[in-house]
Amino acid sequence: MSVDHLDRRVLDATLGSRIVLGVVLPLVFDALILTADLVEGPKTAYVGLLAASPLLAAVFGSVRMVSIVAVLTWGAAFAFGQVASDGNVPAQRVRLVFIALISLLAIGSANLRIRRDRRYSEALIRTAEAESLQRMARVDMLTGLLNRRGFFAAVDEARPAHAALVVIDIDGFKAVNDRHGHPAGDTYIVAVAQRLKAQFRDEDLVARWGGDEFLLQIAAAPAEAMASLRRAIHAVCADPVMIDGQRVPVSVSAGIAEWPQTVAFDDAYRVADARMYQAKQGNGGIAPMEG
Repeated sequence: MSVDHLDRRVLDATLGSRIVLGVVLPLVFDALILTADLVEGPKTAYVGLLAASPLLAAVFGSVRMVSIVAVLTWGAAFAFGQVASDGNVPAQRVRLVFIALISLLAIGSANLRIRRDRRYSEALIRTAEAESLQRMARVDMLTGLLNRRGFFAAVDEARPAHAALVVIDIDGFKAVNDRHGHPAGDTYIVAVAQRLKAQFRDEDLVARWGGDEFLLQIAAAPAEAMASLRRAIHAVCADPVMIDGQRVPVSVSAGIAEWPQTVAFDDAYRVADARMYQAKQGNGGIAPMEG
């Protein structure tokens, strides 16, 4: 089922429920009141109760629906008074005036409710759009990972006491681009990004730093962080990426640095980046933390 078709079904169901609650139910109420008068009469003792029908319609219906109910209700009260009068003409007139006044009040109330609901809906939409824009500002559009701004925002929100900073660069990415084209290169980056993200916990951060470079914060002590990184790199590089029906092997270079809360980002990044280039010169993999 398409989204448009589903939206139409939802709108149709909503309109149907509004018609039932805002028009049918008040008119059924009218019929019950008039039937009660007929059973006891004929007289018009209960006709004044019909004023509740427009108010009931105002709770659920549109202004047009309330207007329809108000006109039909007043007309029913007038017609019933002609055929089933209890002889008290002044009282009947008062009832009709009362129903008319309440009907006008109901129409105004429905209008205020609809305007209030519209403002509330617009406020919700604006809030959702602002949250979406804020999320887009923090997320890399190609991979769905955090971008630089998102990475730093996440670090500011929750910085673990023990952490490691990791710089990862794809080996030979330029050759992939040159051979298969930039769209294929994007596919390659997305595949590597998804594999990286799948290997780490929610408390770890995985970001695309730019181009074919990724940045990670692993919330763990150095030894545990290194072990997690080794497992992740093995999983990322275990299988080739299929591009245009060809199996393109995956190779990455990674550098890791201890990043306690007392160490500035630039200092930790400088160490991790240097170790990543050391690993790249050694044909990929992970450079030791001692290097």
